[in-house]
Amino acid sequence: MIILFISSLLSGYQGRVEVKGKRNQSKEIHSIRTRCVRRKMKKENFNFFIKRFMKDSTFQRSRFVFPLIIKTYDPDTDSFAVEVISEKKWKFKDLSNLPDNYFVTINRI
Repeated sequence: MIILFISSLLSGYQGRVEVKGKRNQSKEIHSIRTRCVRRKMKKENFNFFIKRFMKDSTFQRSRFVFPLIIKTYDPDTDSFAVEVISEKKWKFKDLSNLPDNYFVTINRI
């Protein structure tokens, strides 16, 4: 009886380690991607980035991680509509023609 109890504990413990390992691996991959993006972000001036992002389709595409997952909330149905855009379906959006009042400056306190 005791042997069965101990073996069940050990087998359950091993299962948790495997799951934890997969989660840690996923977190590690996310961490690597985040660090790579942060390195790019540190090297460039934001004003330069936004001006180029607004006008340059190649630059804009290079800053997205595909597939894009867009969730839109519908208050009438109290649910989210999910749209997935692959790199092939993505279209350049020229943001340079937006009206001046489209952007809002937010000052941090």
